[in-house]
Formats: sequence, structure tokens, C-alpha cells
Amino acid sequence: MSENLIILILEAMAVYFLVLFAHSLRKKFGLYHFYALIGGITAIMSWITDAGVKVEAFGITFMIGSTVFYTSLLLAVFIIYVFDGPSETRIAISTIIVVSILVPVISIVLNTQIKLSDVAPNMQIPIPSLRINAASVFTTALDLVFLAVAWEFLGSLKLNVKLWLRTYLTLLGVMMIDVIVFNTGAFAGNPEYSQILQGTLVSRFFISLFAFPFLLGYIYWQTSKHRIEPERRPVFSILKEVAQIKEELQLAKEELKRQKEIENTIRDSLNKHIQLSEKLGKEKTTQELLLDVITHDLRNPAGVIKGIAELLKDEYPKDEMVKIVDSSIENLMSVIENATSLSMVSSGEDIERSELNLTELLSKSVKEFEQIFRTNKIDLVNEISDDIFVYANPIIIEIFKNYLSNALKYAADGERLIISGSVENNTVLLEFRDFGNTIPKDKRTEIFQRNVRLSEDNKLGRGIGLAIVKRIADAHDAEVGVLPNEPKGNIFYLRMNTVLRY
Repeated sequence: MSENLIILILEAMAVYFLVLFAHSLRKKFGLYHFYALIGGITAIMSWITDAGVKVEAFGITFMIGSTVFYTSLLLAVFIIYVFDGPSETRIAISTIIVVSILVPVISIVLNTQIKLSDVAPNMQIPIPSLRINAASVFTTALDLVFLAVAWEFLGSLKLNVKLWLRTYLTLLGVMMIDVIVFNTGAFAGNPEYSQILQGTLVSRFFISLFAFPFLLGYIYWQTSKHRIEPERRPVFSILKEVAQIKEELQLAKEELKRQKEIENTIRDSLNKHIQLSEKLGKEKTTQELLLDVITHDLRNPAGVIKGIAELLKDEYPKDEMVKIVDSSIENLMSVIENATSLSMVSSGEDIERSELNLTELLSKSVKEFEQIFRTNKIDLVNEISDDIFVYANPIIIEIFKNYLSNALKYAADGERLIISGSVENNTVLLEFRDFGNTIPKDKRTEIFQRNVRLSEDNKLGRGIGLAIVKRIADAHDAEVGVLPNEPKGNIFYLRMNTVLRY
């Protein structure tokens, strides 16, 4: 393998990676840098193509302009259409076309200036061919439109083409269309036209095989990273800009109409809202007063019980039941202290947060339930041992207690509860995995609503536990939910994105 071919391969890989990497940053920085990169690559492609830079290998001529830079532009438009849609693709296509038109114009102006100048230039600027550049601009526009149409056609439900095959056929089709249209526009009538066409078809076929893994790998990576599948659109969606604008205007008119109706409704009911607000204000004051009375009256007897438990611990230091009583009264006092936070959570107010050891809170909850799980012959396994520090309020412990309590009441027949966790990208995921009866799919969201219980039998409770769990999670910008376990059972989970360290 010649040095020139090795350099060509490395050059192509570098530019392909640059384009794909730039697009992968769109979630952080938008697409502005990506459009700028496309414009720069288009300018370089025009200069190198006009200069006729090429590499010979295995009897095949590889034009660097098309092998490296045109193919990288093709990959750029391909991925922006697949992941960002027709509107963003039109901007990319417009950028490529405008720069393709400007570069030969600038070349002509610079060459004219050089001829009029008395100073010899350090290097020659390629003089563009009007026919070749016109063919290039027209073909580029046609290629990129054909790409979008071919992608949607192959992805239609009727054909149901596999993603990898859909990707390669679209890429190969665009390259073949480019060769035929460009060479026909640029060299038709030339004695060497057939030879040029044949040679270019062969070279583009090998280029498509080389570029395909980069493109497919990126598509798979992005779909798995963002958990999105390429959207199915109408076959000619890339050409439907005018229709889309009309549709958007119509939707805007309908939205304005709805807004007026809403404003009228709000205006008519304003007095009712004022009266309701006054009533709620009075009720809230009563609620706060009641909460203060309850917490004050509970704190005193709880303190007395705590003192007795301390005396019993001193007298019977090895008695497990005494330890459980002492631990339980500590938890009760903690709940009393958290009563204000619970009230704030219920009313939707912001709660105070600080650095907490989530593992320590979880272990505390598990220890409180260990004895009752053992009594009910249910294995309680906590697989989390490493410290995980999060930005939270201590009230977060109520989520663990509710999950443990529900497993005890509703999943006892599974005879096991496993608690596991993982941390990734400052997000912690805790899972409580039971092996009881699997909750039906249509109930998995409903059970987190108030007054909805996991079972309609005679189990104790008012069905507010998981509703409180949901409120606490929302107050922490966290996520709770339930998924099916395999082969049976459920996975109640907590996902928080406020991990400070671990």
C-alpha cells in the first residue's frame, strides 16, 4: 500500500470523525458550529477539486475532493436529516450550495486581482471551470434532496428495510446519482466521458464501503445514547417547506383562537378564583396551626419513650428487641422533625436541601424493617454498600420506607426483596426488586396517585403512601416508578440526578 493511499485513508478518517463528533455536540451547543464546519469543508472541497488533487491506487483514481470532503458533507447531511429533521437539513443544504457558488466567484476575483497586480503571488489559485462548478452545484443540491427522499422511501412500512441496509442503500444510491449527474453535466461530449464515468463509479463504490461503517456506527451510537429511533416522515418531506409553513400558520391561528377562548373563560371565573383563594388561605393557616400542635404534642411523649428506651439499653445492652424499640423511636422522632417538610412537599413548596449520604439513609431504613421482614420469612437483601452523596432533604428516607412497607404488605409471597443501585453521569438509580405478583401495566402509573392502593383486599392503609413518594420525588426533581420484574414481581425505582460524589 503506497504512502499516498495511507495518507488519504487517515485524512478521510480524520475528517469523517470531525464531522460526526461536531454533530454529536448538538445537544450542548446547538447546530451553529456544525453549519460552520459544513461551510468550511465545502470551501476546501471546491478548492481541492479545482486543483485536481488525486491519488492512484490499484488502478483506481481517487479524487481527494470527493473521497474526503464530498463524502464527509454527504455524511453530515445524512445524519442531520436522520436526527434533526427537514428544516435543519434545508439549512445545511443551503449552506453547502451558497459556499459552492461563492468559492469559484472568489477564485475568479482573486485571479483577476493577481493579473492586475505587479507582485507575483506565493502560490497559484486554481482557475475554476464554469461548467464543472455549475454541474457541481446542481448535482450537490440534487444529491442531498435525493438522500432524504431515498431514506424515507426505504424506511416506509411497506418495505420495512433493516436499518443497516437502509443506510447503505441510501448512501450508495446518492453516490451513484452524483457520479452520473455530475459527470454528465461536466464532461458529456468529452472523448474521455465514458472512461471518466466508469472510473468514478468504481471509486465511489469503494468509498461507499469505506464510509458506511462510520455512518452506521454513529447512527447506532446516537440512537442508543439518546434512546430515540430515526423518525419516519413522508417521502417528500424535504420538499414540503411551503406546505409546512402554511400548516404552521393555520395551527398558529387555531392556537390564537383557543387562547382568546381561554382568556374569556378566565375573565368570567376571576371572581370565583379570588373567593377560592381566600378560602384556601384560611384553610392553609388552619392546617399549619394543626401541624404545629400535632408535632409539639407528639414530640413530648416521644421524648419520654426515648428516655425509657435508653435506660432499657443500658440495662439490657444485648437485647435485640430493646435495640429495635430504641431504633424505632428514633425513626418516629425523625418523622416528627420531618413533618414540616412533609407539609411543604404536600403543598408544593420548595424544601431545604443539603449534602446527604443516601447509602446511610437507606441502611437506616433497612435496619428498621429487618426484624419484621425476618418475622414474615422474607429475605431482605441490600446490595448497596458504597457511600453515595446527594443534594437532598432528609425526607427522602420516606421513599425507602414506603417501598419497603409496600413490599412487606403486597409482595410477601415472593419471599425476597433485593435492593440494588448504580451511579452513572451524576445520576443514581436505586431499585427495590420484589418477586410477588406483577402489577398490571395499566396500574403502574395510577398507583402513584392519591387513594389508589396496590390491592383491593383488606390490607391496611389509605392508599396515600406512593402518592407521598411521588410528591417527595417531584420536590427533588427526581423520578419514581415501577417496572415489571422477571419472571414475576416488580421493580420500584428512584432516579436522582443530584449526585455530588460517590
